[in-house]
Amino acid sequence: MGALSLGTDGGGSIRIPACFCNLVGHKPTFGLVPKLPGFRGWPTLSVDGPIARTVADAALLLSVIAGPHPADDPSVPGPGRDVLAAAAEADSFAGLRIAATEDLGYAPVDPEVRLAMRDALSALRSAGVRVEEAHPGTGDPSELWWRIAACESYAAEGPLLERHEEEMTPGTAEIVRSGERFSAADYLDAQHERSAFTRRWEEFLAEFDVLLAPCLPVPAFGVGEEAPAEIEGRACDPLFENWCSMVYVANLSGQPSLSVPLAPSREGLPLGMQIIAGRFRDDVALRAGATWERLRPWAGRRPPLSPPWPPPSRAGAARSGGSSR
Repeated sequence: MGALSLGTDGGGSIRIPACFCNLVGHKPTFGLVPKLPGFRGWPTLSVDGPIARTVADAALLLSVIAGPHPADDPSVPGPGRDVLAAAAEADSFAGLRIAATEDLGYAPVDPEVRLAMRDALSALRSAGVRVEEAHPGTGDPSELWWRIAACESYAAEGPLLERHEEEMTPGTAEIVRSGERFSAADYLDAQHERSAFTRRWEEFLAEFDVLLAPCLPVPAFGVGEEAPAEIEGRACDPLFENWCSMVYVANLSGQPSLSVPLAPSREGLPLGMQIIAGRFRDDVALRAGATWERLRPWAGRRPPLSPPWPPPSRAGAARSGGSSR
C-alpha cells in the first residue's frame, strides 16, 4: 500500500515478508545503517533496511538511511559506492562472477522452489550469463544462530518476563527464556565460532561476486500457520524456525542479502531468490538484482482477487516474518 517501507532483519524479517509478498527486501551490510540506541534485541544480528516494489526504490531508500551516527558505535560511513547508480546498471551481469545453489548444501527445499531456481538460472544462462554452481559449504547455521540470538534475546527481554509474561503471545516467553541457560563464556564461544563462519563466507565471496540462492525453501503458506510441517520429508520446528535457515547466513556473516521475486508457484504464490554479496558490496547485490528485474519484471504482477479454484489449505497470505525476527 506504500511505495517504501523500513524493516528490521535479525533472522529474515526484511527478506521473509518481501519473499512472501512479491517485493524487494534488502538486508544491508551490518553497520551500514545505524540502529542504536533503540531496540536492544539481537544487537549483533539485526539491521534496518528497505522493503520496496523495485530494486531502484530499495536503493533510493538505502542511499538516504545509510551512514554513520555518533550514537551508534558499530555504524560505519556510507556505502562508499553509489548504490543508486548500481541499481541503474540493469543492462548486464558483465564482469560479475556468479555462483548459485538450490539449497546451500544442507537445506531441504520444496520442489517448486527448486524448479523456480532452475528456471531463473536457465533464464540467466540464456541471456549469456555464466553461472557456476557452488556454495561455501559451511553447513546449517541454525544452531549457531540460535545460540547467539537466544543469549541476546534473554539479555534484552528476560527482565520483561516477570511482569509481562502473561501478556505475551504463545511461544514468545519460551523463545526469550531459551537464553537463560547460557553463560557469558557460552556466548563468547558462539561468537568465536561465528568468526570462522564469517571468514569462510568472505573467502567464498572473494572468489565470487554474488551467490544466488532461494530466499525461503517453500511457497508462502496460510494465515495462522507458524511454519510448514515438513519440507522434503524433514520435520520443521515451529518455535525455533529451522525451516528458514537459509536467510540466517547473512545475519551471521554481516553480509548484504537482497531478496527479489522469482516466478510464482503453480498456485500463484510468491517465491523469492536472495542475492548475497561480500560485506560493503551492497551496490553489487543491487546491480545484480536490477539486472534480474529487467530480465523478469515483477512490479506489476498481481494475484487474482477471485481465483477460479478453491484455494488449498497452504494458499493465502503469508505472515510478515514477525517482530521477533
